[in-house]
Amino acid sequence: MVISPVARNLVALRRRIAEAAGRAGRDPGSVTLVGIGKTMPVETIRAAVEAGLTDLGENRVQEARDKAPHLPGSVRWHLVGHLQTNKAIHAARLFQVIHSIDSAELLRRVDQAAGREGRSIDALIQVDLADGRRVAARRSATSCDLSPPRTHPVAGVRPAPIPLRQPEVG
Repeated sequence: MVISPVARNLVALRRRIAEAAGRAGRDPGSVTLVGIGKTMPVETIRAAVEAGLTDLGENRVQEARDKAPHLPGSVRWHLVGHLQTNKAIHAARLFQVIHSIDSAELLRRVDQAAGREGRSIDALIQVDLADGRRVAARRSATSCDLSPPRTHPVAGVRPAPIPLRQPEVG
């Protein structure tokens, strides 16, 4: 049986993830490998999916929208780039995870769009923790309640569970 170069690379990458997880005391199964398809041809991405990659990321809504129809429906799509508020509706239709919620307004728009679509989206919230004037300038976006009001109990945006390790003291 001939193994494709993409499949061979995935095997090697998963081995490195397992080794790193072991050194960190983590279960390798708790690590999600997201393959970024940025500018890659659909054939290459399909080969990765056929080799077992389940999570794909794009940094542009349009790229994912063009590629998704050519890939299995089982793919879990991640938006990893900046999302403009005017594209929230399209993102809510396509992505299961959005890594780049950077304002309460964007969160509200994605939440509303997901609710209308009857979908739930995992979201990673970007918070600016810089010191000084940058904090004061961003305070309205970072100190507000980022929990959207629940007008739809099942659909909408939910915070993505990110396990955090406590820093070791000593």
